[in-house]
Amino acid sequence: MTAHATTTTISVEEYFCMLEKSDVKLEYRAGKVVTMAGAQPPHNIIAMNFAGELFACLKKVGCQIIGSDQLVKIEACKRYTFPDLVIVCQKAIYEKARNGLDALENPEVIIEIASE
Repeated sequence: MTAHATTTTISVEEYFCMLEKSDVKLEYRAGKVVTMAGAQPPHNIIAMNFAGELFACLKKVGCQIIGSDQLVKIEACKRYTFPDLVIVCQKAIYEKARNGLDALENPEVIIEIASE
């Protein structure tokens, strides 16, 4: 769920400057910055239950499940996002950020729990 989006286009560098100063999660969508709203308990329960079910299967094949605090870069969409869950089955590759919030570049699966 989004709360606010910028109306002007900004660069990735400007996004990372905003993100560094922000006390809320911000996503970058092809030049637009979107403020992410906090999740409600049902949303969090679904995400954690889903992660628990996936973990049992995926750990056997060497995959990792990463939660919603991981910034993910989706190059093809010119997007930086904080998805609910991410699955990585190979060696994770990160784009280094000057603020220390490195963005995962090679997720296998991105999971977003839809909510009102």
